[in-house]
Amino acid sequence: MRNLVDKCYNFMQLNYLFWKKAFHQKIKISPFEGISLLSKGFYGETKIIYQLTKENYKDYLSDYKRLKAKFINGRYSFVLNNKVVFERVYKDNVKIPKTLALIEKGEIIPFGSDIKDVNSLIEYAKKNLKVVIKPVDGGGGSGVFIVKFDNGNLYIDNNKVAEDDLQKKICRLDNYIINEFVIQGEFAKKLYPQSLNTMRIVTMLDPSTKKAFIPFAVQRIGTKSSAPADNWTQGGISAEIDIETGEIKEGASFPLSGKVEWLKEHPETGYRFYGLKIPGWENIKEEIIALAEKHPYIKYAGWDVALTDSGITIIEGNNCTGMNLLQIHRPILKDERVKNFYKFYRII
Repeated sequence: MRNLVDKCYNFMQLNYLFWKKAFHQKIKISPFEGISLLSKGFYGETKIIYQLTKENYKDYLSDYKRLKAKFINGRYSFVLNNKVVFERVYKDNVKIPKTLALIEKGEIIPFGSDIKDVNSLIEYAKKNLKVVIKPVDGGGGSGVFIVKFDNGNLYIDNNKVAEDDLQKKICRLDNYIINEFVIQGEFAKKLYPQSLNTMRIVTMLDPSTKKAFIPFAVQRIGTKSSAPADNWTQGGISAEIDIETGEIKEGASFPLSGKVEWLKEHPETGYRFYGLKIPGWENIKEEIIALAEKHPYIKYAGWDVALTDSGITIIEGNNCTGMNLLQIHRPILKDERVKNFYKFYRII
């Protein structure tokens, strides 16, 4: 009976999420074309991202099916959805940013640190320079901001503020966490110094062998529009990583103008990322695969991985793997392992 209830709830949630997004797309197309695409499970903006045609659309995981895939982890989805739970579950296996405090209905609650109010938050920032504040269960970089103390001044992101301004902002927050700030290594910092530039690495647990594999990985690069985050739909860059070599390929920007822009160097700094190789890529792959296999109840995940000078730090895991920023580079269903994985879980 419970399985039936779960399936009904997931079905309703899936359709709610799909149609909610359908009416709030960032890129507008003609109504007739939009209806035709929606009937196939694609949003209008996705046609531009993937350059969809009648001949190739079946090679892509549709928007409807990528939302359906978020339920693959079933009742264990909360492990990735909740950042506090995520840290507690994975902290013994890999380096994860420490949760310093919680924010509930505008009140700061200590959680493994001495931060208990805005004054102690500022004191912590003075000693450690920066903290990250973000939603417990948010995604896509939405709601994330950085509090820092520099040269005697308090900042939210790069905006100088008074202590009262920070107090007012905290008072408006609910279900947020305060995290320690991750200092990225020189390689990642050179990509764009004003944001944390993470890799999105997808793992799938093969249903037959129970072994994890990596079908896709991208290097995300921040811009002025996305900073302090590197999120693609907020103006960041997605550049595919060659799984075998760790080499960074061409980057793509989200087509807010109606056209995808392909890049080999950063549009603001001029730094050339095309052709660079991720340092220690083989070790990174091994560590991510081992992490996925240590927790086999998480069968499908998109890991946000920061590269530091001392190794990797996992910022978070995602049930929604961000398929658009992956498939802009190539259709994922051309990989037979991936197709079999999705077939097993009745996604396709």
